[in-house]
Amino acid sequence: MTTESATALAKSELRASVRAAIDAVPPAVRLERSAAACQRAMDLLCPDGEGQPVSRVMLFAPMPDELNVDPLVSALLAEGVDVYLPRCDWDAKAMVPVRVHSLDGLTEVRPGLREPEAEGPVCPVSALDAVIVPGVAFAAAATGGVGRVGRGGGFYDRFLGQQDLRARTVGVAFDEQIVDEVPMEPHDISLSAAVTPTRVIGRA
Repeated sequence: MTTESATALAKSELRASVRAAIDAVPPAVRLERSAAACQRAMDLLCPDGEGQPVSRVMLFAPMPDELNVDPLVSALLAEGVDVYLPRCDWDAKAMVPVRVHSLDGLTEVRPGLREPEAEGPVCPVSALDAVIVPGVAFAAAATGGVGRVGRGGGFYDRFLGQQDLRARTVGVAFDEQIVDEVPMEPHDISLSAAVTPTRVIGRA
């Protein structure tokens, strides 16, 4: 087995084990923990009296098995932050941040996957202050950042790897998604930090 094949297998096994751990948590508990993680992320992005609050943030419309960031979207909008959600180009396997003013009116483009309308204004990646990133598993990296394993499509690695992106990149996850180590390949992009219902890891 090649190193590439071994890494792919390790990622697949990690995804399966983490998803099983999340599935074991009752939906109502997941909602409570999602709200706690959103509050922790909000404190990080819009600190009360300390640091510089963000102006433009890209988030995501959560799928059913992901931490629900809807409360964070609503809280940021209420603070006057410009909020963007990704719209995918499935042929190019790329995405762009499209501004939204609410969570209403999103289009389900694939089962469980919602996107903003095509005519929404697009934000240059260089103008983003922060990107809130979904994932399957996260781990603190030796560099001080956070390693991430996603769903395997590579959309976020391509997006986060753009040279013009200067934003803080923050994963959001249940505690069950934080592991000791994640298998990383050369194209995998580490994050600045990750937020869970109980803690922040990485370079917050």
